[in-house]
Amino acid sequence: MDKVLLTGASGFLGKVIQHELNNVHFITLGRSAGNQVVVDLSRSVPSLPPVDSVIHASGLAHIIPLSEQEEARFYDINVTGTNNLLSALELLNPVLEKFVFISSVAVYGRESGTGITEEAPLAGTSSYAKSKIECEKIIADWCLKNQVCLSIVRLPLLVGKGAPGNLGRMLKVIKEGWYVGVGSGSARKSMVLASDVARFIPVVSAKGGIYNLTDGVHPSMREFEIALSQRLGKRQPFRFPPTLLKGAARVGDWLGAWFPLNSSRLNKLTASLTFSDVKARQIGWQSRSVIEHLPPDL
Repeated sequence: MDKVLLTGASGFLGKVIQHELNNVHFITLGRSAGNQVVVDLSRSVPSLPPVDSVIHASGLAHIIPLSEQEEARFYDINVTGTNNLLSALELLNPVLEKFVFISSVAVYGRESGTGITEEAPLAGTSSYAKSKIECEKIIADWCLKNQVCLSIVRLPLLVGKGAPGNLGRMLKVIKEGWYVGVGSGSARKSMVLASDVARFIPVVSAKGGIYNLTDGVHPSMREFEIALSQRLGKRQPFRFPPTLLKGAARVGDWLGAWFPLNSSRLNKLTASLTFSDVKARQIGWQSRSVIEHLPPDL
């Protein structure tokens, strides 16, 4: 990879990418003052220096919208932001050679299943999933028109130091000693080390295509919870009996989104959801077990 524009450079994955690919000449783009191109992509089209490649890792994630206004933010930041980025790239001459888009397995809209492949329908219905689906489409159309090699990586739970979202909240509760496991903990979940994803980007950028990335192990929730607790020096989590949780979930169905548990969330926690990364392994994807290689400074 030559001169690479990295969007979302100040975010969790953006920082990992810069750390792991420290021999790459990055042009960083983001809203904070530390970036070389300071811009809010949801509001304006930036002026860009010539680049050979783009890693588009910016976007809104990790929030549960509680209003139509919050739902609209996913479109404004993810879709409008991507359109503005593409408009800026259109002005470059030559345009560029490679485009890597960081997407999500949320596009499949699945709450359960095993070995889900890239050929599965894009049936995501959440505001986040729909914004990612739309971004994939407009980027694919743009890259086809401009003869740019496009690679899309769809990621499950990302694990690393400073991880936001569900993992960040989980780590906080474990550290505080309040974490409780749900049911038997036998449900298996796909996850991946952020550092492994970063190291794969130069490989996938030269190939093009759409790929799921996982650690290939898909640990059970109980295995993951125990590994996190041990890493943080905390006791093994207490497990909540499923019968009690079902009652609490029914209460949550009645009370609404502010309650921490409902039937949908309970199903997500207790059902296996894994994705196949066979296609990525055919082009050189190599991954480490998340639970065996947890960062020491989570």
